[in-house]
Amino acid sequence: MPVKLEKLNQQAQLDLTKKYFYLGFLFLPFFWFVNLIWFYPFIKTNPQLKPYVLMSGIGSLFYLVVIISWMSLYFVNRNVWGFADFLTPCQNYGSCGTQLCTCLPGFGSNDCSQPTCGSLADTNRPLLASGNCTCTNGFTGINCNICTSDNSCSYLPTSALGAANICNKSPLAWLDKHYSSYALLSAAFPYPATATFYKDNVNLNSVATLWLDNNPQFSCNASVCTQSQTDTKTLWSCSNLQCKCNKGSKMCGGSMIDLTGQVNGAKGDMSFNCDGTTNCVLSFGFLSALFPSGVALNQCVFGECANEFAKPNVAKSDSFSGLDSSGIAAITLVCSFGLICLILLGYAFIEKQKKQQLPIRPDIPGVKLSYSKLSYVIGDKTILSEVSGVVYPGQVLAIMGPSGAGKSTCLDMLAMKNKGGVSLGSILVNDEEMDHKTFTTISGFVDQEDVHLPNLTVREVLMFSASLRLPESMSHKQKVIRVEDIILQLGLSKVADSRVGDTLTRGISGGEKRRLSIGVELVTNPAILFLDEPTSGLDSYNALQVIQALSNLATIHKKTIIFSIHQPNSSIFAKFDQLLLLAKGKIAYFGPASGAIGFCKSKSMPCPDDVHIADHILDFAIDVSSRASDVTNSDMDHGSEIELRQRKRTSVGSQLETGNESLLVLRQSISSFTFDPNDFTGSSSLNQLHHVFARSWKVFWRSPLLFWSHLGLAIVLGTFIGFLYFKSDPTFGGIQNRLGAVFFTQSLLGFAGLSAIASLNKDKLLFVRERSNGFYGPFPYFLSKVLFDILPLRILPGFIMGTISFYLIGFSSDPIVYCKYIIIMVIFSANCGLYCLMIGCIINDVSTSTLAASISLLFQMLFAGILVNQVSIPAYLGWLQYLSFFKYAYEACVADISATLNLSDQISGVKFVVPASSVLSKFGLDVNAYNRDMAVTVGLFFGFLSIIWILVKFNIREKK
Repeated sequence: MPVKLEKLNQQAQLDLTKKYFYLGFLFLPFFWFVNLIWFYPFIKTNPQLKPYVLMSGIGSLFYLVVIISWMSLYFVNRNVWGFADFLTPCQNYGSCGTQLCTCLPGFGSNDCSQPTCGSLADTNRPLLASGNCTCTNGFTGINCNICTSDNSCSYLPTSALGAANICNKSPLAWLDKHYSSYALLSAAFPYPATATFYKDNVNLNSVATLWLDNNPQFSCNASVCTQSQTDTKTLWSCSNLQCKCNKGSKMCGGSMIDLTGQVNGAKGDMSFNCDGTTNCVLSFGFLSALFPSGVALNQCVFGECANEFAKPNVAKSDSFSGLDSSGIAAITLVCSFGLICLILLGYAFIEKQKKQQLPIRPDIPGVKLSYSKLSYVIGDKTILSEVSGVVYPGQVLAIMGPSGAGKSTCLDMLAMKNKGGVSLGSILVNDEEMDHKTFTTISGFVDQEDVHLPNLTVREVLMFSASLRLPESMSHKQKVIRVEDIILQLGLSKVADSRVGDTLTRGISGGEKRRLSIGVELVTNPAILFLDEPTSGLDSYNALQVIQALSNLATIHKKTIIFSIHQPNSSIFAKFDQLLLLAKGKIAYFGPASGAIGFCKSKSMPCPDDVHIADHILDFAIDVSSRASDVTNSDMDHGSEIELRQRKRTSVGSQLETGNESLLVLRQSISSFTFDPNDFTGSSSLNQLHHVFARSWKVFWRSPLLFWSHLGLAIVLGTFIGFLYFKSDPTFGGIQNRLGAVFFTQSLLGFAGLSAIASLNKDKLLFVRERSNGFYGPFPYFLSKVLFDILPLRILPGFIMGTISFYLIGFSSDPIVYCKYIIIMVIFSANCGLYCLMIGCIINDVSTSTLAASISLLFQMLFAGILVNQVSIPAYLGWLQYLSFFKYAYEACVADISATLNLSDQISGVKFVVPASSVLSKFGLDVNAYNRDMAVTVGLFFGFLSIIWILVKFNIREKK
């Protein structure tokens, strides 16, 4: 029975060779020692022993021959010291018989190196002398193994059941003799080459042979094979591959090239995929760097003589089996995101229905606000110390004091603002405790700085506040009426339809902006209104108009008004009902404003006739602060006594004299009002999204300069890149242009994302104010920012720039390649904008965040894959490349446009055809990583979104 030399277990050969080698060297010296030393004296005296000595010598020589034979076998099989050059084994996976090689069908000669002609039906098939084989009628192929008709299979024995033998012409193997032949496309291999394939579906192995000029160059034997079939494709794949060069062939040391080392060392897997037509793809694992998509084959011919009932039942594989883990992860991520969105949307609709069914809450009357022993400490510094007092509805309380006295801190604590330090004391509303959420709903807070969107009108600003802060059960008409009433109260009728404006755009005056800020808070008809220095930055006339409006709210509408003020004039001071004077965080005076003159006089510091009382009071507070390291407790207590006495004698008495409600009636009205937490629920999520989106659209449409700038630059730069790298040919120079074009495009998109930081900074402060005052939550702002920044300023310009440059450069005419390229490009552009937004959310300062984003983008670009070779990066820095989102997008785009590209060029007159994938692999770019890179890029998109959402929710908020 013939033994296949190439099939011998190499370890067994080695062990057997060692065994004979050691035994030979052990016993051979012994034999010769016995022969020459021991027996030699006896031979002289006993000539009859000569035959035994001769037999011993012959046995030793035989033993030496055995050793040499096995050593030769070992050396030949491993080609040690070139022994294979002296003893050539059977080629094309023929098996070694007793005298000659037993060849596979289609091969002949002593070493199975030549093709045979005739047909499978012939017993003695002729060898191919020259040219092409002349096949017997009914067979075809380079070595006449492929049947073409059912009649050609008549040579097979008839089945016992009488079934006919037919020719199976499909790529699906039925039995153990399925043959096929293919022509290699010139794009894959620059020479007229043919591949034949033998499949054995019984023993699950196969042999593939590459032919050049009708001569076999090398063959590959594969085992552990499986085949599967879909509606349109047949796949044959094997996991154990070994290849062997035919010595002396053109590709194995002959006239063309010597691939002996590469071929003989080939290992891995092999697959053979046919689409049901004459086109197939042959893939070798060891050639994946050269042919990542496999070797394209055409003119495929299949033939197998078999019984008509021998067709196997092959389970059809899932059409989605080609998805790798990265593709499955990306689909899972997108589906999960869609499912979460649907769940949230359903919850939002239910919430909106509930909000619309709630009754309209009644107008909130003024409330009594009492505070006791308010203290605030930050670090080791006491800002406010045991401040107490009370303010009633219909009163205006002014908080005064020199700079650093704690005015703003006291106002923030009274308004229950979140502070970073330690806050102590108690605040009661109508002598009852109230939670922060309810208190925020019944109160309003106007900051010192007016922050409004310059492109909106006064009426639109007020209407936005009313739409979000008034109950959803209130009709739109009722909200409009409320807004018009506020416009009349604040004297804004003349500028109601004027845009607010800013420092660069002409708009309403400073006093009108301040009254607009007050009106934004008045739309909810708050019981208490807090204002931080409402006259700051205004001239005397506008300042008086603002204070007069506040005084009217207190006297006419019985609101509780509390504000801090630095240095009012006499007309403004006369509007104050109550005065809280602070010095070094403690009370210097608390009581009626009109009683401040007497208090100063009682402290031996009377007010001169020619000095304004407000200036004198500030001088008094400064004097108290300078006389001691701290305000004494006696000063504080005296101020409280004055307050109690004046409140009983003067404030209440004046109210009775002027015909206002008596204190008894006032107390009855306060005690009769109760708070129901259900009356103070905020706006629904859908309502917030609707109005925030509507406002963002108005702002976007009324200030289109940034949008048109991005769009225009995308068109101009896309055209510039396209003509700069116009029609890059598939040469070594052309691949450099293609790589540079992709990198330059992505660099432009990356730096264009920096505009997101400035865009965020424009409305960040407004969001902080509106969020703290209960307009809307962080999610509507986050979503509107993503929608009106990422979509028009990142995705659309990326799409336009990528499309223009793609076709001008001539990357590909395949629409699938274009779609894959543009999807990566627009997601990458969005990631650049999101990345810069993330930096802007972390760092509040615009200059610092822009600098940080620019430098980090440069480092991202460094590891994209073109500025530094990914393979040559030192191991201790290699991990940095995986932090670059440029790397994944760049590798995906390059892999998409170069996967099937072959570079054809001439060097020193010699033509070279090299797959682009082999060049890219030298750069460290994996052309098979598109799905993985796509999954990572999409994952980064959602990752950036998640991080920005967390930052918006927890970092961009009011911090005082």
